[in-house]
Amino acid sequence: MTRRKAVFDEAMVTTAEAAEQANSYAILSAQIALIEAERKARKAEIDRDCDERIGPRSDQLKGMFKRLQKWWESGGSEVAGKLRSTEFGGLLIGVRTPPPSLKLPKGQTAATIVGFLRDMGGLTEWLRVKTELNKDVIIEQLKGATRSGEDLSNLGFTLSQKDEFFIDVPKKAPEAFVAEQLS
Repeated sequence: MTRRKAVFDEAMVTTAEAAEQANSYAILSAQIALIEAERKARKAEIDRDCDERIGPRSDQLKGMFKRLQKWWESGGSEVAGKLRSTEFGGLLIGVRTPPPSLKLPKGQTAATIVGFLRDMGGLTEWLRVKTELNKDVIIEQLKGATRSGEDLSNLGFTLSQKDEFFIDVPKKAPEAFVAEQLS
């Protein structure tokens, strides 16, 4: 892969040059937004078309699955011999045991069970705790002149913040903006 070097553009000197460049930037941004909207519309159209064609086939598959399952359960499994599954008609068909899933006690939620186990104590191997820095709180305490902020500063925490250049495109509809700029 060849290395590409960015061409250095000299800074604009006059306000008129900058205004022209800003106007061109706004028009290109609006054009890109229009293209993105077109992409989204085309994707939605493709999704609708595929859904229309898949729907009946999916229903057909569900019916076939149920019929094959009934056939298997009513003696069709004999084609597998002593095995639980076999290749049959271009498919692998049979029965299998999926990994177990945990079923909570009736009427209980995970949150209430966690609280109950935590209160019982000694059952922490049944609980998983995710610990992470609460950066929002640390930032707020570093911003304020509090004892906690001083403690955090003593530990080496600092705030990093600097001005950055930005360009925001107006929230007008892209079509209206382009039409307005071209008229």
